[in-house]
Amino acid sequence: MINLAEGQPNNDLVVDGDVAVKDNNGITRIRLDSDTGSIFVHNADGDIVLQWEMPGNNLRFGGHNRDGDLLLFSQVADSISDANNATFHLNTQSGDAFIGGGGIAGRIVCRDGNHNQRLLLDSVEARIVVGASGQTGSIIVQNEDNEPRIRLDGSGANIRCGGGAGGAGDGDLLLFPGGADISNNSEASVHLNGANGTVSVGAIAFPDGTTQDTAATTGVITAVIAGDGLTGGGSSGEVELNISQEFAGVVQSLGNQVQLLQTQVQQLQFAVQQLQQGFGP
Repeated sequence: MINLAEGQPNNDLVVDGDVAVKDNNGITRIRLDSDTGSIFVHNADGDIVLQWEMPGNNLRFGGHNRDGDLLLFSQVADSISDANNATFHLNTQSGDAFIGGGGIAGRIVCRDGNHNQRLLLDSVEARIVVGASGQTGSIIVQNEDNEPRIRLDGSGANIRCGGGAGGAGDGDLLLFPGGADISNNSEASVHLNGANGTVSVGAIAFPDGTTQDTAATTGVITAVIAGDGLTGGGSSGEVELNISQEFAGVVQSLGNQVQLLQTQVQQLQFAVQQLQQGFGP
């Protein structure tokens, strides 16, 4: 039954049963299911390529040699026919999700159940922020056995590499100079080896600007410099170090005072013995 009052504004088209729209070849292209409220869209071969399924309220599209994309456009988009104007694009053929475009920068914000931000992917500053609002952020990289192998912990500002059950592998930290092949460990200028605890560096820089790029060998004295209270020294041949006369006098005076103090201590000990004998039984 069709109930349509002509000439009346805002009137409804009431149909008992399903509604089917067919093309010139008699193929149903659109069908509204009256029992479930579902909507089906068919291609020219009669295959369903879009299905708005009720009562589950599921939207399905694609298949039958046609991939289904979902594109959302902002109000500033000039045309919705150009996919590059979409700010949100799900491409099922490549499995890609594009967020941002058409003059709008893309961001992904993951929140907890109380609407607190926990994870942010921000295309404006090309940054990833993990953790916020009372929750420490961590990044964990696992191996094929689901064992944590790399962990970045925001609470203690720690970077942990390696470990794992059954000797999964030691953790190394390698730093490379510009232009190096980072797949070649030998080109690393700094190598922290978690297996044996060694640190390999290309060179050691000191505060005075000098560097050392070879291991130290047997030491060689190249010069002797006489400091305060000493005389002699030199930078070639045999050299001698002597105590200066002024300093020698100071040393001799200290020695005499020590001897005098020792004599006084001996005399005091003798006097104590005499007193003890005088008060004896």
